[in-house]
Amino acid sequence: MKPFLNTKYLEYNSYSKILESNSAKIVSRLLIGFIIFIILFLFLPWTQTIESKGSVTTLDPKERPQDIFATIDGRIEKWYIVEGQFVKKGDTIAFLSETKEDYFDPQLVERTGRQVIAKEGALESYKGKVNALDGQIEALESNMFLKLQQAENKLKQAQSKLNSEFADQKALTANFSIMKQQYERGKELLEKGLKSVTDIENRENKFREAEAKLLSNQNKVSISESELLNARIELNAIKAEYADKISKAESDKFSALSSVLDSEAGIEKMKTQYKNYELRNTFYYITAPQNCYVSSINKYGIGEIIKAGTPLISIMPANAKIGVEAYVTPLDYPLLRIGAKTRIQFDGWPTLFISGWPGNSIGTYRGTIVSIDRVMNMHKKGFRVFIAPEKGQEAWPELIQAGSGVKTYTMLNDVAIGYELWRQLNGFPPEFYGKENPEKESKVK
Repeated sequence: MKPFLNTKYLEYNSYSKILESNSAKIVSRLLIGFIIFIILFLFLPWTQTIESKGSVTTLDPKERPQDIFATIDGRIEKWYIVEGQFVKKGDTIAFLSETKEDYFDPQLVERTGRQVIAKEGALESYKGKVNALDGQIEALESNMFLKLQQAENKLKQAQSKLNSEFADQKALTANFSIMKQQYERGKELLEKGLKSVTDIENRENKFREAEAKLLSNQNKVSISESELLNARIELNAIKAEYADKISKAESDKFSALSSVLDSEAGIEKMKTQYKNYELRNTFYYITAPQNCYVSSINKYGIGEIIKAGTPLISIMPANAKIGVEAYVTPLDYPLLRIGAKTRIQFDGWPTLFISGWPGNSIGTYRGTIVSIDRVMNMHKKGFRVFIAPEKGQEAWPELIQAGSGVKTYTMLNDVAIGYELWRQLNGFPPEFYGKENPEKESKVK
């Protein structure tokens, strides 16, 4: 299409030049080129990321900033360090003096040790008494056995003698009956004149002798019965006597054993007390638990009295393995996995970071997610993740310290820029087609 021609202005050079220009074509071509560029740009790859904030920390809990506490009540007497100083493990930090009257004695440990030794000597004495009483009980049991045998033999002899007397009594009783019958018949025959007086007198004498022997035997039987009864009484007396002696000895033995047990318990208690006193002496000197830097001193004054559990100083362990502690929103939490790659931007380090093209970023450092919390932190309103330096990559700056702020960018899927713009406009979550969580895979296996 030719431009409108007005002959009235042909005499002007500028008007003729306008008629000769192709500006419309140039503008249209530029516009078409820009549109093509935009379309091609929308198809360029873009790396989706999860942005989060956090701080520098240490991966090992024992390497994190910590306080050193006073173990006992005491009074600050001397400081051996200043703030910012490097302290080796075992170096003395401060010295405390005693404030409790129970521990004022400077020879408390030595005196308690001597008490333990004395108590152990008493224990040995009680053990010796127990052994002596054991010997005494054995001797009493041995003597009782012999005495009982002797008394039993005597009882058997008395029983045998009584049995013999009973046998003799039977014979004498029979003889007495015969003599009595003969005497009675002789008297009858004498009255009839068939026997002489002399014969009757002889029979009477024999009768009287048999009667006398029977009476004598009866006396012997009574004596033998008394001896048998006495033997039985003696046997029971021996049993009672030795039972009483043995019971008394056993009672003394159990008393001694009770004293042994009391002494052992007392010794163990005193040993514990001795160790406590000995250990308490080591608490007067506050020492460094590991190589560290003194961050701050919480109690300053010389002579200031402190309680057990009071934080004296704050330290930062030396040569700690630095990591990053970041918090991710619940919306992004399902996209995380252990081993995911991240880019880290440290506060104070100049950085040029392009979210979609992390490979072209400057001043960021590589990291790997090593731990993901299972519980949301309500204060931070997010899930905590720990990030460690990626192996084989550029080391993190040596000057960064625990507590410094960081920004992290966790790498997800590569998508087209157009799709990413559409996702951002609609508020959809990022797409993530990476490998599943290794922990879940191991659990399935």
